[in-house]
Amino acid sequence: MRSKTRVALGRGAEAEADALEYCAARPDDADGWLALGDARLAMGPPKAGAQARAAFAKAAAILGPGDPRPSLGEGWSFLVLRKPREALAALTAAAEDPKKHRAEILATRSRAHSSLGDWAAASDDLGRAIPDLERRLEDRRRIGAAKAGVDAARLTLADAYWRRGLAGEALDRKAEALLDHKQACGLGLPAACARVASLEKPQPKPKPAPKAPPKPKRKKNPKGDSGERIYAN
Repeated sequence: MRSKTRVALGRGAEAEADALEYCAARPDDADGWLALGDARLAMGPPKAGAQARAAFAKAAAILGPGDPRPSLGEGWSFLVLRKPREALAALTAAAEDPKKHRAEILATRSRAHSSLGDWAAASDDLGRAIPDLERRLEDRRRIGAAKAGVDAARLTLADAYWRRGLAGEALDRKAEALLDHKQACGLGLPAACARVASLEKPQPKPKPAPKAPPKPKRKKNPKGDSGERIYAN
């Protein structure tokens, strides 16, 4: 639990030390290896790469194929390393049997789709994740969960709305994107508020096309001029 708390506080190195100590004492407990993988993700590269995935692989060996959490961790590892194709493969495997982690898996997979420029797939994943994320926030508020837990659920939901708004902009769905950004703004995401202001700003009228220059007037022949050219010798 202390390792998880330190991950939430961004203290990855201390979280890793706690998780390593726990794994040494309880090597058959998959939760310890999952905590170790999460701690290494929090440390960023290079720890978030092969070393984090090694911890998730240990957890997978204990849990078997029915638990999606190791694949979710592996997907995050590849995202941190900016390898969206590998992340997409791992997260798609996790999504095959997501259990109660469906919203987190889909929201995470949307990041891989976005990185690959597949905005429609990203929007679809977020659209399926958002209702679950809304219920999670409401449940935590209803039971009077700790403020930190409520805030985490609120910001996760805000991020999902924000990123679906960005996908909507990329897909030229301005009205839908604006609604999503308004939702994210209302949940306390400043970047979404900035996008609302930008999208609602009146667009400047296009400048009128330049007028064609007037045609030069045709000179009339002087009175009595036949129009014939006279050449001097």
